[in-house]
Amino acid sequence: MKTIYLLRHAKAVARDGGTRDFDRSLVKKGKNDVKDMARRFKSAVSPPALIVSSPASRAVESAKLFAEEIGMKKKAIVEDEKIYEQGVAALLNLIKEVDEQFHSMMLVGHNPSFNQLAGSLTKDFKESIPKCGIVGIDFDITHWKDVKKGQGVLSYFDHPKKKKADSNSYKQFRKKLETKLSDSIAGTLAAVNNDIASKVTPRVQKASAKIAKQFVKQLKYDYDSMNLVAKELESPNTNKTSDAKQGKGKRGASSTKSKKQQTNTGQAPKSKARRTTAKKK
Repeated sequence: MKTIYLLRHAKAVARDGGTRDFDRSLVKKGKNDVKDMARRFKSAVSPPALIVSSPASRAVESAKLFAEEIGMKKKAIVEDEKIYEQGVAALLNLIKEVDEQFHSMMLVGHNPSFNQLAGSLTKDFKESIPKCGIVGIDFDITHWKDVKKGQGVLSYFDHPKKKKADSNSYKQFRKKLETKLSDSIAGTLAAVNNDIASKVTPRVQKASAKIAKQFVKQLKYDYDSMNLVAKELESPNTNKTSDAKQGKGKRGASSTKSKKQQTNTGQAPKSKARRTTAKKK
């Protein structure tokens, strides 16, 4: 397995007559974005074994900040001028020449070439890479020379603009999971003893909130799993808690009625009990 990561440089100073494009450095927001993206990357996947950067200032600066944040030594960064203002063919040749000792690598560079490269390597990628965006592509191969267009599988895609949307999604997902857990536990307890279940409801809700928070924290960067579970939570679902409580109430009523009849007749109404059981199923 070989993995390629493409990191587009972070936000840099604007183009103007006094600064060459090659020399443009990162602005404060760009530096913060790189650090944030690196932390998110580190929490989700293993770091690349090699980083190859465009020699342009904004790319080198992005590469160094990224490497530092994920715990890589700066000597693991190599500069290659082919990444600066070169097309897909040149980038593909660069990839094919990577030393076989590296199982993964990261290219740090520019658009539009990175958009074109990502779109050519995998059919799964149809997006535009924002500044400081990262695309990960897996190849089921042993040698870098075997990297071919259209054969990769998209394994990672993240960028600063996703932060707010994802943050809201996680909060909504956590709340849904919290409710699901709380209702499930409450329903199970109510089926045994509704009165006691009601008394421990606050503790059940508190415990469910804690479990949901810890679970989502671990799941945070596994987008596929989160979407899968979210769909499961949104699927049509009967109100098990209400059903359990109603079931308990029915059983209580049946029990009371049975006891009265047993007192009057000396035996429990077996046929009635069978009908009640059949209805619950």
